[in-house]
Amino acid sequence: MSPADKGVHLEIRINPNDMLLREEGGKVTGAVAFLLSDLGASGPLGDPSVTSFNLDLNKEQRDMVMKEGIPIAQDHAVSDAVQRVRLIVMDQSTNAIGSLTFPVK
Repeated sequence: MSPADKGVHLEIRINPNDMLLREEGGKVTGAVAFLLSDLGASGPLGDPSVTSFNLDLNKEQRDMVMKEGIPIAQDHAVSDAVQRVRLIVMDQSTNAIGSLTFPVK
């Protein structure tokens, strides 16, 4: 996480071993959905943002993400009331979920 205009810039790395990836015809495919929810002193603030990310990798890309993780970059605007942001990631093939909450101030 790093500062960005009006918010934070997130560099997310998803462990591909935690996902169901399908290999077919020399390609590896998969999909995740992720939700970002702002949290203030008394709980959630506003509506969460939901984004989908589809993977369509060749062999070289697959080898790279197996070593380094699946990279996703995302800018997220936060107001002065936001103290923490919760990231929830769901593998769309298995509905497996992981989450992380981090401070923004």
